[in-house]
Amino acid sequence: MKRIDSRTNSRIKLVRSLQTRKGREKEGLFAVEGLFHIGEALAAGAEIDFVLTAPNLLSGQFGRELLDGFSDSDADLYEVDGQLLNDLSNREQSRGLMAICRSNYYTIAQLESAEGGRLMAMVAPQDPGNVGAVLRSMDAFGMDGLLLLDGGVDAYHPSAVRAGMGTHFRKPLVRASFQEGVDWANRNEYALIGSSAKEGLPLQKAQIEKPLILLLGSEREGLSETQRAACDQLLKIEMQGEATSLNLAVAAGILMWGLAGMNK
Repeated sequence: MKRIDSRTNSRIKLVRSLQTRKGREKEGLFAVEGLFHIGEALAAGAEIDFVLTAPNLLSGQFGRELLDGFSDSDADLYEVDGQLLNDLSNREQSRGLMAICRSNYYTIAQLESAEGGRLMAMVAPQDPGNVGAVLRSMDAFGMDGLLLLDGGVDAYHPSAVRAGMGTHFRKPLVRASFQEGVDWANRNEYALIGSSAKEGLPLQKAQIEKPLILLLGSEREGLSETQRAACDQLLKIEMQGEATSLNLAVAAGILMWGLAGMNK
């Protein structure tokens, strides 16, 4: 293990740059914090470039086991002062470890179709926490990948990574235009299932026999008229109270739960 004391060290400057989307996309890297999240990265065999550790902040058996795990991996390991790691952290208090991992966006051409597959698609999401929460629900309900259509927030934003609870290392993330997503679905015979707050078939009455892509619109506007027209079917969640809509990630979880057993 090497020691870094200087705040102007090239590795420290790199970590600081990853606090911005521009830096993450330029370097193709993102920071992972939280012992659970780092453990998931290690268990999933994620491509970890290097690790920073502050032993004086690292407590508990699990943290020490993680540090031992990195000692046996190919990742470079650097010891830093606890105050420096706190300054680099997106949390109020660092837990003593930070892993710098390789991000892994796919193109639509790299996405493999799979018989019986189920995918999630989001159109220009603006809240990174929603993206992470959707990824976590995808893992829980057996969805196979996430398509991010027409831009939106960076899925490797710290809030997205934190909310994803390790699913960034297990599910493919695809960036494409909306039309590319529609064309891919048609080519590979996937049903494009849109979600709507006001129109469509009630979720509990849905019957879908072929592979599907569950499509979510933007947080504020939902799916546009053009986007709804591209769908093979629209589903809605029937609500009983006075609320007219749900948080995007909550709605996504309900829809995934409702569709969970249809394509097996």
